[in-house]
Parts: sequence; structure tokens; C-alpha cells
Amino acid sequence: MSAQVPALLIMHADLAAALLRAAEQVYGPIEGVTVLSNEGLSRDALERRVVETVAGWKSGGLVPQPRRLSGRRPGGAPAEKGAGQHPRPAQPARMSWTIHRIDDRLIHGQVVIAWGERLHPRRILIADDGAAANPWERDLLGSAAPGIAVEVVPLAEAASRYAAEAAREGGAFLLVRDLEAARRLVELGAAVPTFTLGGLHYAPGKEKVNEYVYLDANDRRAARELLERGVRLEVQDVPATRPTALAELDASVRVV
Repeated sequence: MSAQVPALLIMHADLAAALLRAAEQVYGPIEGVTVLSNEGLSRDALERRVVETVAGWKSGGLVPQPRRLSGRRPGGAPAEKGAGQHPRPAQPARMSWTIHRIDDRLIHGQVVIAWGERLHPRRILIADDGAAANPWERDLLGSAAPGIAVEVVPLAEAASRYAAEAAREGGAFLLVRDLEAARRLVELGAAVPTFTLGGLHYAPGKEKVNEYVYLDANDRRAARELLERGVRLEVQDVPATRPTALAELDASVRVV
């Protein structure tokens, strides 16, 4: 009999919850997993939380089980042919950029689970000067999408690599933090046709556009400059929602 071992999952809370739900769909109920959100914590604060959490563990925890791809299921019922297998749909030989997303949280459950399962990217490029300059944040973001190559680079580097990436095989996501970063990326030479606004949340001075997009004067200025350059701006948080032009939701960004 396998010994039970506790597990500690450290990441954004919504991404951790989504990963646990996905795992339970495969393995059944999972116990003994402690979720520790890293949002808003410095490296030292997070290390202290980890030490405190581990020190409080008692016996018991998660028992990993191999995923059954064929043969018999628990209880003796025969598995259907191909059960438990999720082959990716056939994709064109070349895809490259499949989404350009503006999201103040950059990479989290909606990106990895919702969009990732729909578009199956091979790579995610996060263009953000602040994150690229911070080794702690760069490493954290780089490990947030298991099975997908994640890079965190400055905006100028992302712009210089944009055309070359467009010629590569397989799908790729491009993520930026806000509309000003999107504007700068285009200004630096990235020929982005469309940005998808997936999450710009409330902050003082920002006005509500819909449930997950709030804008201030600087956001609207950047949006108008992007629209003037011919870049489409669509609002859509997950694949199941209908994309809507930002100008339909906020008349103040319309370009006459």
C-alpha cells in the first residue's frame, strides 16, 4: 500500500483551484493538498508561509495514482477503448500567434485552462518589463503553465521577436499587462492585428466597462492610439463568451 504524503500547491489561487478540479476529474476526490496563494507575497513572506504550513502538517495527504488509459477501471468495470485519452485536435502545420491577450494578472487559470485547452499553445510569451526584470516573478510566471514553454521578456525583445515567432510552427500566446503595454509593443514594431482584453480589474480612478474591464483616462488614450493604428480591440475573458468590440462597450474610445 502506498504511503500517503501531504502536498503543497503554491500558485495563484484561481489557477490552483482549476488544476485541482481538473485532477479530480481524472483521479476522483483528492485530499491532503494545501493551496498557498502567492499573490501579494514577497519571496521572504512566501518562504515563511511555506515553513509555517509544512510545520503544521500531520500524517496523511495525497496518494498519487497512475492515470488509467486502458484496461479495467476501479471496481472491475472495463474501460471503453480510448477512455481517459484526450488527443489534441489536428492543427495546421503552422499557427503561431493564436491570441494576443491584455490581462493585468498575465497568466492564470483562464489563460492556462480555458484558453489553453481550446487553442493548445506550445509557447506563451509574456511581454512585461517589470516581470522580466524581477527574477522571482519571472521564475514564478515561467512555471505557471505545466507542459507549455513560458518566457518572460521585456517589451522591446517581444517586439523584435514578433515576426520570427509568427513563422514558427505550433500555436503561441502573447500576454501583456495593460493597454499601455500593448500600445508600446505595437509602437516598437510588433504587427499585432487584434488584442483581446481579458481582464483589467478595478483600481482607484478606473470606471467599469463590464464585469472584468475597468478603464481610466490613460487606458482610453492607449486604446484610441491602438485603434488609430488599425489594431482591433475585443473584450472576451474566456472562449465561451462572445467577443465584443471595446468601442461598442465604451464609446469614448471610438475613433472618428
